[in-house]
Amino acid sequence: MKNFVTILAPMFLLSMQASLFASDLPKITLPSSILTVKGLQGTDQSQYQEADLEINLGADKLNLTLQPRMPECPQGFACAQVMPEPIQIELNGVEKRADVCGATVYEAEKDLLAVDGMRQSVQVIDYTTSQCQYFAPVPDTELRYETSYFNRIEGRRIDSLDVLQGAALTGLENRDFDGQLLQVSYRAKQLNLTLAYSGGCKEQQFDLEWQACTETMFRGRPIKECQVEIVRTAGFNDYCEAWLTEDLSFDLSELDNWYILNIHGKRVLVY
Repeated sequence: MKNFVTILAPMFLLSMQASLFASDLPKITLPSSILTVKGLQGTDQSQYQEADLEINLGADKLNLTLQPRMPECPQGFACAQVMPEPIQIELNGVEKRADVCGATVYEAEKDLLAVDGMRQSVQVIDYTTSQCQYFAPVPDTELRYETSYFNRIEGRRIDSLDVLQGAALTGLENRDFDGQLLQVSYRAKQLNLTLAYSGGCKEQQFDLEWQACTETMFRGRPIKECQVEIVRTAGFNDYCEAWLTEDLSFDLSELDNWYILNIHGKRVLVY
């Protein structure tokens, strides 16, 4: 709501009414398109100490930063203790699926073996969505990093697997509403919106946020036209894919003037 109070004070009352009334309505939002987790810890067999991960579903890209362990120094030797440089990995073509237990699996790979390069594969398992009971504890997130390349000197293929585990994936708070605003109307002091969105697994919340207002003419008289955005406020990690529609209403009975609201490109006169 920045710049809002100084631009159009009466609209602050409209925003407050919208926020209060929205608490009694069905709550919706859209899932975040970016997932992240930091500080994944390598298992005892892993050559990497820790890792940071970002999965950008919107850009179909996975970014992984691996920190190799400090090289071991043989007993009786004096070794320079310098931490190796982190390794940056970027893979395109992220695939998402659910395993038999309902755990969410994200996978991406780059295969350059055919041109004498390396195959890199990353599999991320989100166990927080699993419906199964396990005999042994499982982490919230497990990352499996596999590599393969052909060693010309030894005349054989070298394969490696590193496993890192840690906290749950979290969605960055992407407040932008990227669903569809199907219809806007105003009648008897009620602002009515029809939204279409994907989700359906979590309680979701949204709000309206007033942006800058400018003066325009309507029927020969000046009037304020205000940009209004639909924003997420909670439930950022609902990754279910049901396509839903919702009719919502906001009580604007406290308005004491005429305004044009531009909500995601759809204009409506309120008064």
